[in-house]
Amino acid sequence: MPEVNLWNKALDILSRREHSISQLKSKIQKFQDNEEQIQELINKLIDKNLLSDKRFAESLIKSKSEAGIDKKDVDIELCDGVLTIKHDGPKEDDSAEEALHKGIAKRAFKLKFTLAEDLEVLGAAIKNGLLTVNLERVVPDHKKPRVIEVK
Repeated sequence: MPEVNLWNKALDILSRREHSISQLKSKIQKFQDNEEQIQELINKLIDKNLLSDKRFAESLIKSKSEAGIDKKDVDIELCDGVLTIKHDGPKEDDSAEEALHKGIAKRAFKLKFTLAEDLEVLGAAIKNGLLTVNLERVVPDHKKPRVIEVK
């Protein structure tokens, strides 16, 4: 692989839009196959608050909020660490009237997110057409800091 400055490449990718950790990792792997260097880069970006799964989820929710969507219109599924959010679009109106203007477009969408292993989906809610998916990072016991007694 040609020599690429990973830090600059990551900043270039992140400057366009928010990315999840797994999304950025898969994009960086095109330029670097050393998993250790990629993980160091990801950790550095997280430490400097340039990469955040929470911020990615918040920006995604804002970008996909649509007026008029109700909880019965959205399907949310979590399977094998992949969160899928699906909306089939508006139901066809059988009325014979023709509208000059139908207002905000309610396009169908299907979004898939690969969640980090330590993220847990707590629930979801829709209020005023805004879908909120609550996530929590659960740090396993073996990754939590612990005090080691010196003898």
